[in-house]
Amino acid sequence: MDLKDIYTKIEATEGGADLVAAIKSEIEKLNAEAKKHREAGAAAQKEQETAAGKYGAILEALGIKDTENAAVQAKELKAAIDAFSASGKKPDEVAKEISSLTERLAGIEKELTDTRAAKEAETVKRVAALKSNGLMQALAKGNAANPEAISKILIDAVTVGENDELAMQQGENSVTIEDGVAAWLADNAWAVKLNASGGSGSGGNGGSSGDAFIDGFDNA
Repeated sequence: MDLKDIYTKIEATEGGADLVAAIKSEIEKLNAEAKKHREAGAAAQKEQETAAGKYGAILEALGIKDTENAAVQAKELKAAIDAFSASGKKPDEVAKEISSLTERLAGIEKELTDTRAAKEAETVKRVAALKSNGLMQALAKGNAANPEAISKILIDAVTVGENDELAMQQGENSVTIEDGVAAWLADNAWAVKLNASGGSGSGGNGGSSGDAFIDGFDNA
């Protein structure tokens, strides 16, 4: 059964048309947000690579290969140049160049740090969007009564692996997000949308509202 058939089935239930419209709207928002985060992450990655290239080019020009101790080696290089300039070179000009180079190195290091932090922040947002989108689709497939609300309950159990593959923790086991959601809905029938034809004999249930989703929250 594809998503179109699922939407058709949901629309046949009471209030199903509104629910389908809400699900489609949320999925479109999540897809747009995920695309934005992917593009932002790619831009941040490109910026980081550019900054790293600048940094590496400067170090290479100076003959510095140990990037972890670049600042120490730059100071040693400055001392060597100062000593060399004492033999008759223009020390003021040499000192000015070294000072400018030191400032550039500090600026590039800060740029790398800022770009890395921005990339990590975008990754967090993108992963959150992937989880929400995957849950919304799996819950819609399972005919959940309120996918948006239920996704917030289940999102902490969702993991993102290599190639953005989504999985869901089920006890000590890891299962596909579809299987995890299906199992959770099977154990929580109150969260599944009732068929419109299923309420003909529900008049004698005391305080029941006739909606298993609402009753599930009331009895929780």
